Amino acid sequence: MGTSKALPFSVEEFQTRLANVRSEMKRRDLDALLLFNPENIYYLTGYASLSYFVYQSLLVTHDAPPLMIGRRLVERTYREITWSEVIRPYTDTDDPIQVTAAAVTDAKVGGGRIGIEESSGYLNVQQHRKLVGLLPQAKLGDGSGVVEGPRLVKSPAEIAYIREAARLSDLGIEAAVNAIKEGVSEDQVAAVLYHEMIRHGCEYFSLPLLVGSGPRSWGSFSTWAGRRIQRGDAILLETFGTVKRYSAALETSVILGEATREQARGFEAVTAGIQAAIAAVKPAATAHDVDAALQGSFTQAGLKQYHPHRSGYSLGINFPPDPTERSLSLKPGEHTSLVPGMVFHILSNLFIEGVGGLAATHTVLVTPDGREVLTKYRHRLTC
Repeated sequence: MGTSKALPFSVEEFQTRLANVRSEMKRRDLDALLLFNPENIYYLTGYASLSYFVYQSLLVTHDAPPLMIGRRLVERTYREITWSEVIRPYTDTDDPIQVTAAAVTDAKVGGGRIGIEESSGYLNVQQHRKLVGLLPQAKLGDGSGVVEGPRLVKSPAEIAYIREAARLSDLGIEAAVNAIKEGVSEDQVAAVLYHEMIRHGCEYFSLPLLVGSGPRSWGSFSTWAGRRIQRGDAILLETFGTVKRYSAALETSVILGEATREQARGFEAVTAGIQAAIAAVKPAATAHDVDAALQGSFTQAGLKQYHPHRSGYSLGINFPPDPTERSLSLKPGEHTSLVPGMVFHILSNLFIEGVGGLAATHTVLVTPDGREVLTKYRHRLTC
């Protein structure tokens, strides 16, 4: 076990995570767990790679280090960058599901209760069916959420990475806004955004950064497309600063030149909304409470119909193509209580056809006495 490696966390922290996951497995009466989401694999082993575009899985039992099933091509990398080092490689002519079933059998859990991460997008129906057929003695059930629960509350080391990621998001957005001029293309603004963040230490992002201007700003998830920015345009920008795979998100909008009455009204609503939502963040408040504060602010402004989605999501480990933690959303009816150490991206934004995409979002940490806004960028109406 390589304890002198440049791991993202101490071996002790990884072992604590493993112990917490095993406790949840025990609570669910699981003898083993097969994981497929790259975020969960990274959380337990430290393995950060884009190799998840092909099959890989992590076998977790109660009495052995986590066992990785992955391509032989990545075997050396896995052993070099993880604390557990244990891998069962397969070649490109092997059937990885057969290799997985053999690993389960060799671990002496082939007749036990095995949780399968069924909600994962990295295990297809065909593979799942084949795994069931190869393990006829096993009691296979859904093991989704076993790791996501422990992941929700961040350790001090995790928070430190997210805090640095927030600083990078601030730097990138500020530079991008300053680059906006009449006649400048969305591509040029995107280049500034990427360059500023990467040169200060940002890793590859969990989602392409968003740059949309004019009519392209009121359709969400618009990436740069060469459009020349004109006076009166709303320009929508969103970034996901990333450090050691931990992200902090920030979305903003600015109007080039003088804002219209409708644009000013919308901007006033999103700034009021983010303030109301942030004020609602505190221990024992629920995800529903934060959503209600934001949605209530938009309702009061008469603009609720332009925010037809959740008010935020938990942040943490991210691999492309998903910038969210896929575990907890700020939405109606979600009564999970907030706990110190949780981190959220709060989405105060409006998409109004003919007016523009308008946003003032922040990454927010739940603290013992309330909250801390990790992204410090000061949203402004015009540039």
